[in-house]
Amino acid sequence: MARQVHEVAIATAALIAALAAALASDASAQARCGTRTDAPATSSDGGVAALGKYLYWIAGTDGAPGTFARRFDVKAKQWETIPEPSGGRMQTTLVAFGGALYLIGGVARGITALDDVQRFDEKKCAWTSAGKLPWAAGSVMAAAAGDRIVIAGGRVDNGARSLRSLEIWTHEQAVMLDAKGKVTALPPIEQARADGAAVTVGKDVWVIGGRNVPKGVDTLGDRSRDVEILAPGAKEWTAGPWMPSSAEVYAVALPDKTIVAFGRDVMSSDRSMIYEPAKQAWREGKDRPESLEFLEGAAVIDGVIYVLGMEIVGGFGGTKTYRVATYDPRKDRWVIVNEVARKRP
Repeated sequence: MARQVHEVAIATAALIAALAAALASDASAQARCGTRTDAPATSSDGGVAALGKYLYWIAGTDGAPGTFARRFDVKAKQWETIPEPSGGRMQTTLVAFGGALYLIGGVARGITALDDVQRFDEKKCAWTSAGKLPWAAGSVMAAAAGDRIVIAGGRVDNGARSLRSLEIWTHEQAVMLDAKGKVTALPPIEQARADGAAVTVGKDVWVIGGRNVPKGVDTLGDRSRDVEILAPGAKEWTAGPWMPSSAEVYAVALPDKTIVAFGRDVMSSDRSMIYEPAKQAWREGKDRPESLEFLEGAAVIDGVIYVLGMEIVGGFGGTKTYRVATYDPRKDRWVIVNEVARKRP
């Protein structure tokens, strides 16, 4: 009897220890995630995605080869800390999929493209490896579609270690990535490009706009207005309706299959472009506010479009003002909900 009591006591102590460890882990995760911060760092050229009530932002840092990570609570209108993914990078793509975030590719130190995929578990507040792409690229176009992420294109470099020998071109390859990190080849997109957008409309994936840079040609390439659509099981992408303007874009799709695309900067396009499914055609909105000169990304939370942008005043050594705005495509109306100014290094 005494032995049984002793064994029960040991088991109970072990259970209590396990619960305490779990609570400590949760507390540690909470400390890494959710600490309010006054402002984002001076960062840009990253990826934006929505998960729950948060707008997540992963970007490169100005003046240093690091990576910056924050999330914006759209209810509290407050920036919060999250841990940084491994490896400094910019020109990365962020996708919400299966209740987690996936960080896809990017460019390290401005010249070396990356092929890794990292997964962020919101509950554990931690990043883990989630597979590799068959090619290294920054500014890929990616969207969650069913039980897969469809990934296409991207900017590829030759692995050069100096800017003088750097060669850049855009890719046409496309793949599917599942939650276990398995990669399956898809038909290539017709036009090799990067810096466009991918959205899921129903069961189809649309690749929209971007920039085409031919391999072996000393040029910045051409902006695209092309739209390509991949249906489930299709053997090739089909042409969709052209955008009103050629532009490097961020885009979102609403539940009613409306698509809204935004030029990444005012030189690409300062007008929103709205695809109306009932008319099967695009229309342009009004010029966006000058205070949203450059955009970092867009995402939908509870049916509302949130856009992260910035305004630069004074060049290097000047000020970057980051703004979170909402956009209503029906009323063509912008509303700034948060802004923070930071001095550039």
